[in-house]
Amino acid sequence: MATRNQAESEARAAILKMADDWAKSPKTIHHAIKGYKTVIKSDPESEEANKAREAMLGIAKDWEEDGDLYSAHDLYKNLLLPEF
Repeated sequence: MATRNQAESEARAAILKMADDWAKSPKTIHHAIKGYKTVIKSDPESEEANKAREAMLGIAKDWEEDGDLYSAHDLYKNLLLPEF
């Protein structure tokens, strides 16, 4: 039987994988961002949260390079101020 910590870690890993899959398509990227935020909020110090932050930073950089500055700014802000 999995302990609570193990179950939570596995759940974060599963959500992270789903978010990574959603991040591959512009049509589902908003689902990816929600998933990454869920992972970060559940345990900000976890390995999964660090990976989620890296993924969100990559999305923000891509948006900035594509000229979508408003969306990039909003995502950067979310990384700096998660409660915002």
